[in-house]
Amino acid sequence: MKDITNAIRKYKPIGNFQIVEDILSDNKLKHVLEYMDNTEPISSKWSSGAMIKHTKNSWQHGTEDHTSKIWTESVLHKLVTNNFLTWHDINVLITTFISYKPGDGYGPHYDSVNMQNRTINIRQRADISYTIFLNEDYEGGDLIVCGQKVPKPKANSIILYDSGQVHEVTPVTKGTRKVIIGWMHTPIKDAKARIALSYCSYLLNKMTRKVYDDPSQENEDNMNALHYIYQWIERENR
Repeated sequence: MKDITNAIRKYKPIGNFQIVEDILSDNKLKHVLEYMDNTEPISSKWSSGAMIKHTKNSWQHGTEDHTSKIWTESVLHKLVTNNFLTWHDINVLITTFISYKPGDGYGPHYDSVNMQNRTINIRQRADISYTIFLNEDYEGGDLIVCGQKVPKPKANSIILYDSGQVHEVTPVTKGTRKVIIGWMHTPIKDAKARIALSYCSYLLNKMTRKVYDDPSQENEDNMNALHYIYQWIERENR
């Protein structure tokens, strides 16, 4: 059980958010940046509700049909196997290319509860919000989640956090902040349950390999106990 405890400590999410680096391939990142640079932006205010429209100052590039193409099977696989905030059955709802110029920002707000899944043309609950940072050559534009400042990540990093948390983007003071933002839905509503399931999934894979190498009774008992916990959490939260 020592290995299990150490794994949980190592992979515990950072505060209210989690960072996964190198989410896109170099070619995909280059293509996205070229697309944004060559696409006339429109104000993002059109997508905001009346109550927060005045706090949102940013620019949208292109259409969702184009932006959704970043979510290849390999990118999604990397996402769910390198963090504990998502879960295996995730559906991407909306993906948007956004830029913030000097003076632009987005005041404290909550994301909408339900959003359109255009792939299957139904509205679904938004469980996970994300920001993919495309560049580093800007100042300001900090992401704040539940009052906690997210350390400025390297370009090509994705920040994930629960959609029910208040968050904001401070005004950009220099350069242009280029990001991809969006939301995801999972069958598991409770964020803590998703984290627990992801922990269990990771540890079950590790324990299965351990049992294969050393089929002792203790190892089999640990694996079966983890499997029971995983099944219980999933059934209680579906």
